[in-house]
Amino acid sequence: MDFSGIRTLLVMLLLGGGTFYLWDRNKRAEEYSGTETELRTIEGNLVQRKSDIEFLTKKLEPLRTLAKEAEVKDAIKLEQEIGALRDELSTLNTDWEAAIKSFEASVEEVRINAKQQTFPEITLPSGEILKAASISKFGEGFVSIQHDGGVKRILANDLPDGWVKKYSLDYVPDSGNEALAGKVKEKTEEPLSPADLADAAKGKVDAIYEQEVKLATQIRELQMEANRITQEGFRAAINKGLTGDAAAAARRAFFAKADSLRKSIEPKRAQYSKLREQRLAIEQEQIRKENAAKPQRQ
Repeated sequence: MDFSGIRTLLVMLLLGGGTFYLWDRNKRAEEYSGTETELRTIEGNLVQRKSDIEFLTKKLEPLRTLAKEAEVKDAIKLEQEIGALRDELSTLNTDWEAAIKSFEASVEEVRINAKQQTFPEITLPSGEILKAASISKFGEGFVSIQHDGGVKRILANDLPDGWVKKYSLDYVPDSGNEALAGKVKEKTEEPLSPADLADAAKGKVDAIYEQEVKLATQIRELQMEANRITQEGFRAAINKGLTGDAAAAARRAFFAKADSLRKSIEPKRAQYSKLREQRLAIEQEQIRKENAAKPQRQ
């Protein structure tokens, strides 16, 4: 049997397999080499990136420190501005209170001098004439006048022209004063009743007048309370250290409440005006009848 052909075939197979093995090995080695190079490149990039991050972090730290210092400085600056504003407000409040005291002292001096005067006669808007008259008391929104017929308490609107301005009868005190906060009670003496109330019209006038006095007192109380709340609004925002929108919001809450109180005054004013017109009409009619009943001089 001739084995030479088979040996030749086996040799060829071995040579072919070895060649393929070497080729595959070389190919894989090349691929591995390429992959290794790529990995090394990526690794190098990561190292470089890490280095860059560390470098930037070192540069960033001083900047962060400066930023924190800036925030502290801003906070200190803001606190200083608030403190200065508080000091300014305190000064303004002091000046305001001093001005009020000075004004009230001047008003009091004018009123004291007025009490020392005697008026031969005082003609009221209703036409009534008070003879040998002198002012016995200045109240809040009224004046008591002593005359030859007794004592008459007259509301500001019923006094002669110019009296309200001259004696500051429309002045409503700054109700920031605790004594005036909330409900303010107006202390007045009761008007003397006429000796003879047989005249029904006269009795009606007195009843209407008492209603006017009550309304006038209520109106002044509401005005003073509205003033107090408004002053609170101005002070609150600064005292709490508020600024910008927060301060505006705090003031708006107070101002809205004060406006609400002022609006509630309007119906009372209307009612007061109606009562006053009614009373003046009755008084003028009485004066007309009294004058008509007097004997005419020849």
